[in-house]
Amino acid sequence: MIIREMYLNGFGTKHQVQLKMEAPVTVIYGNNEAGKSTILGFIRAMLYGIPTRTYMADRYEPVNGGLHGGQLKIIDHLGQEWMIERYDRSSVGPQQGDGKLQSLSIRQTDVQGNVRFYTQSELERELLGGLSSDLFRRLFAVSLSELQEIRTLQSDEISGFLFHAGMGGGRDMILAERKLTQEMDKLFRPKGRNQQMNQTVQAIDQLEKEIRKSKSYLQAFNDRVRTLEELENNLQDMERDLQAMREEEALMLKAQGMREIWVRWQMAERELAELPEFMTFAEEAVQRMSVIQQHQDQLEIQLQQTMQTKDRLQVEMTGLEYDEEALMQITTVNRLVQMVDQVESKRLELREVQTERESAERELVRILRLIDPRWTPEQLHDFSASILFRERVRQEKERIAAADRHIESIHLEELQLGRQLEVAVADIYAWEQKCTQLREAGAKKFAIMRPTSKEEGQRLWMQLQQEVEKWRRMQMASVGEGDHQAVEQIGREQAQAQMRALRTKLLMITGSLTLLAPAILLAFRKFEGGIGVFVVLLFVDLMIFMGLGSNVMTKSVQASPTRERSKRRAYRSFADQPKAESEESDTIVNISRLIRELVVHPQTSAGVAVEDSSWNDEAIPSRRNRLKSEFKELEFDLDEQMTYLRGIVDAWLEWLRDQEHQQERLQEYREMEQKLRKQLIDAEQEMDQLSMEATNQMREWEGWLRSISLPESLSPDAVLDVFQRTEQGILLLQQIDKFRMKEKGLSEQIEEFHLACASLLLSKYDRHDDLVYALRAYQEKLNRYKENQWVHHQKLEQWKQLEQEEEELTVRREQVQRKWSQLLIETHAKDEEELRRNARIMERRGQLEEILREYQLQPTEYRLTSMQDMVHLLEAYDREALDGKLQHMREEAQAYEERYREKQEFRGRLLNEVDSIRQQSEHTDALQRLEEQKAELRSLTDRYAVYAICSSLLKRTRRIYEEEKQPQVLKLATQYFTSMTEGRYRKIIAPLGERKMLVETKEGRLLDSALLSRGTAEQLYLAMRFALADTFASHSNMPLLLDDLFVNFDAERLRQSLRVLQPLTKQHQVIMMTCHAHVVEAVKQQFPEADVIRLAD
Repeated sequence: MIIREMYLNGFGTKHQVQLKMEAPVTVIYGNNEAGKSTILGFIRAMLYGIPTRTYMADRYEPVNGGLHGGQLKIIDHLGQEWMIERYDRSSVGPQQGDGKLQSLSIRQTDVQGNVRFYTQSELERELLGGLSSDLFRRLFAVSLSELQEIRTLQSDEISGFLFHAGMGGGRDMILAERKLTQEMDKLFRPKGRNQQMNQTVQAIDQLEKEIRKSKSYLQAFNDRVRTLEELENNLQDMERDLQAMREEEALMLKAQGMREIWVRWQMAERELAELPEFMTFAEEAVQRMSVIQQHQDQLEIQLQQTMQTKDRLQVEMTGLEYDEEALMQITTVNRLVQMVDQVESKRLELREVQTERESAERELVRILRLIDPRWTPEQLHDFSASILFRERVRQEKERIAAADRHIESIHLEELQLGRQLEVAVADIYAWEQKCTQLREAGAKKFAIMRPTSKEEGQRLWMQLQQEVEKWRRMQMASVGEGDHQAVEQIGREQAQAQMRALRTKLLMITGSLTLLAPAILLAFRKFEGGIGVFVVLLFVDLMIFMGLGSNVMTKSVQASPTRERSKRRAYRSFADQPKAESEESDTIVNISRLIRELVVHPQTSAGVAVEDSSWNDEAIPSRRNRLKSEFKELEFDLDEQMTYLRGIVDAWLEWLRDQEHQQERLQEYREMEQKLRKQLIDAEQEMDQLSMEATNQMREWEGWLRSISLPESLSPDAVLDVFQRTEQGILLLQQIDKFRMKEKGLSEQIEEFHLACASLLLSKYDRHDDLVYALRAYQEKLNRYKENQWVHHQKLEQWKQLEQEEEELTVRREQVQRKWSQLLIETHAKDEEELRRNARIMERRGQLEEILREYQLQPTEYRLTSMQDMVHLLEAYDREALDGKLQHMREEAQAYEERYREKQEFRGRLLNEVDSIRQQSEHTDALQRLEEQKAELRSLTDRYAVYAICSSLLKRTRRIYEEEKQPQVLKLATQYFTSMTEGRYRKIIAPLGERKMLVETKEGRLLDSALLSRGTAEQLYLAMRFALADTFASHSNMPLLLDDLFVNFDAERLRQSLRVLQPLTKQHQVIMMTCHAHVVEAVKQQFPEADVIRLAD
């Protein structure tokens, strides 16, 4: 597993920092607060999650912005790429969660490019080999503070490698040893109190004391037992006497309570014997007599009222008048009266229907007039605007709209083409004028040029340049080594001439800018900028002008001596080289010929004119010598002549190129003009074709309108309007027909009503209102008859009911009379007075019998054995004497009971003393318990001896294991630690069951790691971690992250530690963080391929 790249978006002080690690050993070097520990914390957070706010020291919230988190790229042992991207978005806002808003993305890309996503648990299982966060922090990502704490090596996972790797039962042995020690401590401790053996010894001592004390309690025990027996007998006699006194007191209390009942019983018995006795007597006779009398009175009153009501109803029925035959017509009359409102509404509705019909007829006439004045209602009724007609109109409308749009687009296209054609014609005319002007201006300016084409001019100019260059080489060859400076001077003069021409052009450009730039700025109202630019450009123009003037003066000063030296060199050259004279003369002739073919009147810089007629072939031999002498004298003017010709030729060629370019543009405009003309003609032809098609369509449309009897001039919109009007007209025709039918029906109904009324009233009325009035008057008369008839019938019914009630009342009166006679018989009376007297006698007998029953209902103990004694007491004592005797009895019983309680208390005290003496004098029991405790002590002693022997054997076995059977981790750690200390310590021992480590010096002494110096202790812990990391290599090759662990190492120990680290780099990537330069140098010496990353402050 190799960390290849990390990106810190926002972590601690780091913001958008990217680090790449290509080497197996990487050193991250930086000053304090550069972020080394931040990078260590970042790697931990990316692998196992950003800590919550509970662990703020390890959380590293961003202080310089950015999202809290970043990315970590890892390559596993199969070459697969893992990209871990983790952010904690709760850090960007207020503290509203402890890392609950973390976003995690774990992506694996294999060598074929396939991508797979993992969860955190899958990452720890697949990539990290199941290592927990705590184990990774203790072994692989170690800081200096964690290295210095031994407890970081004391977790359960690490202890398993330290103590159990070499001996499978090591942990069981430790547990057994601890168990034995705990059992021994439970049995005995020298100064303990709660152990079983200690408690048993104390119990034996206590029992021996009790045995010695119990022998002095026997005599006192016997005395108290005899006293207790006498007291028991006395208490039994007193209890019997007390019970007799309580029974006598209870009897007197019962007699006192029964006195009132006994007196009432004797009086009731005497009175009951004096009253007469009836064998039978009606119950509640008085109440029944009152009810019968009340009922008789009510019946007499009701009978009287009924007879009076019958007489009154007979008189009222005689005064009622009605006609039975006339009442037979009341249903018909009521029906006709109810129809009055309906008839009125029908008459109103008839008038409304007539009005609506007339309005519909007028609207129909208007619609017919709008459609066609010649149309009649019959034609409208026969016309049908079917869906087929509407579809035909819609198609015609769409066709016309499409044709109009097409014509409009073609018209717009014609207008656009016309404008484009006008523009093209104007452009052609303008370019023709430009071509003419350019051609005329060039013909005047370049009239001296002989070539008729650009190719010919270029050919002649190239040949002339070649001949001039050839002549210059001949001149340089003829000049000696001493005159070489003169040739160089000629080159310098040529360069100065070119530089002077360049500066002249530059002066013209800067002068134009001096005028244009300020003017543009002033036009935009930037006055200060315009003035500044003008001053700067003016200064530049002045500097260029001064440089040009100085070059001219220098040239004029140097020209004269140079020219003299050139002449002398030229004469010496011609005199010294007779063999090259012929070749040189030919070159001069060719140069003159080419100049003559190139221009009409060429001139040299000295103003010599060459006549065209003097350069024929016959004149060449005779003029060659003169031309040669002239070239020798005018050698210094050749460069100026060529410069002059070069300017003319370049300008001429540029003029020809401009002329060709303008001709090409002119041709393009002409082609465009032809194309536009063609498009315009095509558009006009298409417009004519559309016009013809529109005419044919219009004729077809007019024929279709004639076929459906519509005017030919109607448009599709008008036809649709006609269709709408016809639909309205047809609806109106239908409405008119409905109105006429409804009008007919209403008239018939009204006429029927009038005929029915006339037949009923036996008279005819011309006016409808008179008919209605007569009908209503007849209805009121019949209603009076009907009401009188109903009242008569009601009163007759009442009279019949009263007749029936009178008969019923008579029967009920007779029944009540019979009940009264029966009641007198049952009460043994002749009249009402005697009945009441007999009823009072029976009531008194009942009361007396109730008193006797009350006496009979007393408790059973009052009426059985003690009844005679109680009666005797009641007869012998009156109320006061009985109360006095009861009070005396209570006082005697209370005193006797007090003496009884005192003896009972004395008996209780004796019993307690006897029990106490019995407990204190249990001699035999004490001897038995003493023997039992001694036997228990012997058993516990045997167990303690066995535990002690086993514990000694286990300790001896553990010591042998620690010295001879070290785990592989401790062996590796011993090798590393011995190498780091150069043999000063030769063994590391981790005692079983103890959280400490011992080291053995080369002299054989054992030292606790706590007694080592800080640096040596850190080397010991580092060796342990190297060994554990090597052991964990079978799980996953995790990188080693060492955060400034060598700060307390001296130079030699540092070198040895790095040498120990070298084999681990074959299986683990090593990333070291340090702020010490000497550590970086030591790493470079030990690992030349190490990569050093320097962190900025």
